[in-house]
Amino acid sequence: MNKVQVTAVAVLITLSIGVVASSTDDKLVEYRKEIAAGDTLWDVCAKVASDKDNLQELVYSTMKENNISDPGSLQPGKEIIIHVKELK
Repeated sequence: MNKVQVTAVAVLITLSIGVVASSTDDKLVEYRKEIAAGDTLWDVCAKVASDKDNLQELVYSTMKENNISDPGSLQPGKEIIIHVKELK
């Protein structure tokens, strides 16, 4: 093998190891929360977030999972599902 092929193989192996090492085995816990008058999606997510959760990412994933395009239009009584990382 020439230098380019050796370098390419080394890069692929390094990237593969990085992907395996960065994958997490965090289990998710599901919460079902009913929106009350005056609630914001941020506040509701913050109430159930664990120390392992990035709140900004949690709000974004909750919006996607619940098909919320405008978090400002949440109506009282709507139930949303929030998945947070399990504490160990």
